[in-house]
Amino acid sequence: MLANLGLSAAFTQEQAEAYLTANPGNRVGAMIDLAAQLYNYAGTDATLLAAKATYVAGVDNSYVYSNNPANVTVQDFSSLIFTLTTGVDNLIGTAGPDAFTGVRSTSS
Repeated sequence: MLANLGLSAAFTQEQAEAYLTANPGNRVGAMIDLAAQLYNYAGTDATLLAAKATYVAGVDNSYVYSNNPANVTVQDFSSLIFTLTTGVDNLIGTAGPDAFTGVRSTSS
């Protein structure tokens, strides 16, 4: 999550894990809070200021890119097929992009 949010320059994995452990009821909110803390950092620590500058630039670039109509692609999901089970599946992903395949059965 640190890498996906661009926070690994400011927080170690151990710090993030400790923060998540301290916020078990809302781990997604805790990660967003870490991102907000870095974005709003007003201290003097040179490492954190450099990490903040990189993070803010990434957020700003993402915003500009996503608000450019030339970059908008409409995805047609009508041809996708999903295979699902009636139970709970424990799907383990990797650090890379993962694909989980599912199919909806029309039989009862």
